[in-house]
Amino acid sequence: MNQTAGLLNGLTDVHVRNLAWLIGSSGLSSALPGAEQAHCIPDRWFHQQYQELACWLATLQANPAALHTFIAPTSAARLGYYVEALLRFLFSHAPGFRLYADHLVIKREALTIGEIDFLTALPVLGLTHVECAFKLFLQTGQQLDSMIGPNPIDRFSLKWARLRDHQLPMSQRPEALPLLPCRPDQSLAWLKGWLFYPRGSWRDVQKAHPHGWWASWQAGWAITELNPASRYACLPKLYWIAPVTSQQVTPLSLTALAAALADSMLQHPHPIMVAELERNDAQDWVERNRGFVVPPNWPGIGQ
Repeated sequence: MNQTAGLLNGLTDVHVRNLAWLIGSSGLSSALPGAEQAHCIPDRWFHQQYQELACWLATLQANPAALHTFIAPTSAARLGYYVEALLRFLFSHAPGFRLYADHLVIKREALTIGEIDFLTALPVLGLTHVECAFKLFLQTGQQLDSMIGPNPIDRFSLKWARLRDHQLPMSQRPEALPLLPCRPDQSLAWLKGWLFYPRGSWRDVQKAHPHGWWASWQAGWAITELNPASRYACLPKLYWIAPVTSQQVTPLSLTALAAALADSMLQHPHPIMVAELERNDAQDWVERNRGFVVPPNWPGIGQ
């Protein structure tokens, strides 16, 4: 089963599930070189906070109206803004957290030089400048710069370099200091997402981060490569964060999935996230794994 699905037992509201996953899942720091991981909030903190907030999340599931109202101005089509809205709700409403400022624009005279995502008190960690990122990358080689986004202009190496060298130091710049309501103790990245590995080798990945597979589409690919006993779903962006169940999506048979993929790839070829679902002990369909099916010419740029 999907390695992060167990976090979400009892949570059916998609926004509550996404928020819970952003809290409790492991981050992407394990994919970084060892010395670089110190710039990220550690996984042990995420796991501990999920345990501490389990009752709060259950209460939110029972009455999610406040969360829905809070995030209503944002759209999951702009996934980065949606994730920021979920975290803003967490920092503003969850016990043990306190939001001091968010999206502080930093200027040098009339020139904007950057922005501070969040200045927030985090349990245990204290007053922290937090830069958040939710990213999905597909492995096409062995180095960090070979991790490419579904939109191939995005690369893990470039995103991480900007986080480390530009965004995280922003709260220490002289232009920022007069704007801060209080001085943070540190700057840390809230770096979450999924990394996808070639379908032939993805099960061998030993990293802690959430991961799945990717494969190039061709006619008949799904029928020959996927399990006919499973069910499947093509996931819109709202469901790219947390694992899904049949309470969030309508499961498709393998033949229906194959037809949907063929139609999309022939009419408007683009990477499609697919979840494979299996029945659990309660006979509900729950996500087992997920992956991207990409057009045959993806990424279509020099690597």
